[in-house]
Amino acid sequence: MPEYQFVIYDRSAEIGRKSEELPGPAEAKSLAVEIAGQVLKIVDGAFWADGLLKVVVTNQAGTLICAILINGIDTPTVGTSQRHANGVADGD
Repeated sequence: MPEYQFVIYDRSAEIGRKSEELPGPAEAKSLAVEIAGQVLKIVDGAFWADGLLKVVVTNQAGTLICAILINGIDTPTVGTSQRHANGVADGD
C-alpha cells in the first residue's frame, strides 16, 4: 500500500506530522478530514486566537493529494452583525 504524509500547520508553523499506509487517495482524503477534526478538538478555544488550521496530504513522491484549510473568524463583540462589523449601519 502507498504511504501518505499528513502535515498539520497553524498560522505560523508546522504543528504535527503523520505517515500512514492507505489503499489510495480517497482514504487519504477521508483521514485528512478526521485529523482536522481531532486537531480542532485538541486546540479547542485556542484555535480562535490564531484562526488558521491547515492539513496538507502528499503521496510518497511528494505530490499534493489534497489540503484542508480552516479559517476561524471571531467577531469583536458577541451579537454584532456581519453588516455592522463591516461598517454598514443597520437599516442602510
